Amino acid sequence: MKTLLMWLAVSSLLISSATFAQTSKREYKIAGTESPVDPESKAVKNFKRSHPDVTNESWSTDNGYYFVKFKKGDVKNKIVYTPNGKLDYALKMYNGENNLPRSVRTAVKSTYYDYRILDAQELQVRNNTVYLVKITDSNTWKTIRVSDGDVEEIENYSTVISPCR
Repeated sequence: MKTLLMWLAVSSLLISSATFAQTSKREYKIAGTESPVDPESKAVKNFKRSHPDVTNESWSTDNGYYFVKFKKGDVKNKIVYTPNGKLDYALKMYNGENNLPRSVRTAVKSTYYDYRILDAQELQVRNNTVYLVKITDSNTWKTIRVSDGDVEEIENYSTVISPCR
């Protein structure tokens, strides 16, 4: 019974704070968002500080986390901030190899020199950055993981159907 009362009290506080958040004069919709995002939130301030040249971002929130998407050149970006405004993770999606960092491209091409880089994803979590690079030749496509200079093949698919033996 005590737990039920506590849950009701917390849920009523959440409902009333959500209602207030939607009517607050300090909030506004940032390009492309469905719900208002507080421009004074730590997440928005941290994003603007680290990406001052980005103006076409799209914001959303879920469970207190802030999600921002934007495109910088040909690279799609998605950044997630914790409820207290700290970077949770950042994801970059590269189309082809043109904007891929040279060190990653060189690491992949030094082993898979006959392959073409289709696309890549860069995932940054805390101080770790991992790249997943999709490559192909005429008969196969592979996914290569590059992290701290290490190159590892994690997927290998053949496009050729071999006859049953």
